[in-house]
Amino acid sequence: MCTSITNASTPVHPEVVAEMLPYFSDVLWQPRRACTAVGRDARAAVDAARDRVAAFLRVRPDELVFTSGGKAESDNFA
Repeated sequence: MCTSITNASTPVHPEVVAEMLPYFSDVLWQPRRACTAVGRDARAAVDAARDRVAAFLRVRPDELVFTSGGKAESDNFA
């Protein structure tokens, strides 16, 4: 089963904005550069977010795939 959840045309919930604000202003963000401390911290944040979303949706974390938000990336993955 493949499910796509997108917020392309809906406002972002204030709790989500509050959680994300540090990543827009204070925290360096390169989760794919796991060889650096910044990359390890970013990867840990993504993994923690995946765990929280999985718990909310009552699925396993490995069932979730986060994409960049670009429609083509999500479409091509599906």
